[in-house]
Amino acid sequence: MRAAQPAAAETLPQLHGFTSFPTTVFLGRDGRVRRVHAGFYGPAMGQQHDRLVMDMEREIERLLQEPAR
Repeated sequence: MRAAQPAAAETLPQLHGFTSFPTTVFLGRDGRVRRVHAGFYGPAMGQQHDRLVMDMEREIERLLQEPAR
């Protein structure tokens, strides 16, 4: 039998009270939360979707540039 996993809010207090799905959590190399994004603009949203994709790609690239700990 597996041990119970802690609730998301216990592990990541920044998520306390979140109600949007999906919720994307960006973590730095040190494991700390750098950004939380709630919701999603699908391809049918046109420019909003394109901006969201570009913004997330930039955030991921920025996080990948952090020095390894």
